[in-house]
Amino acid sequence: MNEATAAALGKRGVVCLPTPVPESAIAAMDDVDILLAKAPSLLERIRRCVGEIALLKAPSDEYDVSHSEPQWPERIYVSVPQSSLVRDLRVAEAIVHEAMHLNLSNLERIQPLFKGQSELFSPWRMSLRPVSGVFHGLYVFTCVARFFQSFVLPEEVDEVRRDFMKRRLAQVSDDIALVPIPELRQCLTDSGEAILKQLFVN
Repeated sequence: MNEATAAALGKRGVVCLPTPVPESAIAAMDDVDILLAKAPSLLERIRRCVGEIALLKAPSDEYDVSHSEPQWPERIYVSVPQSSLVRDLRVAEAIVHEAMHLNLSNLERIQPLFKGQSELFSPWRMSLRPVSGVFHGLYVFTCVARFFQSFVLPEEVDEVRRDFMKRRLAQVSDDIALVPIPELRQCLTDSGEAILKQLFVN
């Protein structure tokens, strides 16, 4: 990563880990690969839109940091907890989250998804936000929920990890339920409407 990129991230309060990357972080990423393999269609999308994963420094082990921007169309940034029984799940969620932001941004480049400059209530910000931001939130968190649902069977994970996924699924579902879907639909183009319909296909 060059100095200009590091400086741009610094202005956003995002700090990258120094190199070389700790062995523990490398091991964590190996564990994440195993998890993502359980959702092959999602993993394929991630591989199509993410060419580089850079590691960030989080304020503490209890706090996760992730970041992506359209100006870096193939790069995402995630933090890796040093010690957590659900470290791989937390990192995997961050990767899915940021990768799907990039994926949706890529779709926006191909065809317009939104009509006008409307603002809607965002359950993730608890305030009015541009419709594009609300739709991004709905899109990425729906993908996160599907990722967890893809291997939440009791025999596949231990109790600690199963409880973590159940809590996250409940939190994500509660937030998604607060998205004003009828108002959002009115702000979408036909292409945006098609994506919205896919989000609610079981």
